[in-house]
Amino acid sequence: MGIEDLAELYAYNGWANERVRNSIQDLDPEVFKRDLGASFGSLQGTVAHLVSAQWNWLRRWKGQSASQPLPSEAFASPEEANRRWVEVDRALAGFVDELDVASLQQSIALTTPQGSRYSSRLWRAMLHVVNHSSYHRGQIAAMLRQVGATPQGTDLMLYYREQST
Repeated sequence: MGIEDLAELYAYNGWANERVRNSIQDLDPEVFKRDLGASFGSLQGTVAHLVSAQWNWLRRWKGQSASQPLPSEAFASPEEANRRWVEVDRALAGFVDELDVASLQQSIALTTPQGSRYSSRLWRAMLHVVNHSSYHRGQIAAMLRQVGATPQGTDLMLYYREQST
């Protein structure tokens, strides 16, 4: 995995996140918070999980502690959630911009939620974050349909098509 490949995946990730932000921005806060029976209950819970996961992974990559989700007040409304999400996307983009070949091969120490310790190459952890984000963006799209909203597409091939025009 090269720097260019990761940079392109993170450009896609930022693009897809922006499309989801556009899809949730006009939701009524009560709809945003409504329990829809999803893994994290509501759109709010799922967005909070996705953004917190991206933030915590970035903190791990920087050698910082990363065990707590972002504060719930950061996700009190679609507007607040989007504001925080933009900050996290910018921080991720800044991190990617600073990568060098050696850092991608760096082994990082990690701990599972169950307390098991393991290590991973940085590039593998970075691929995981894009994959994890795609999974939860799909959940958000399904939840938006449940509440009568129309999600914007976030497929990787759609991103490629838009970039080639």
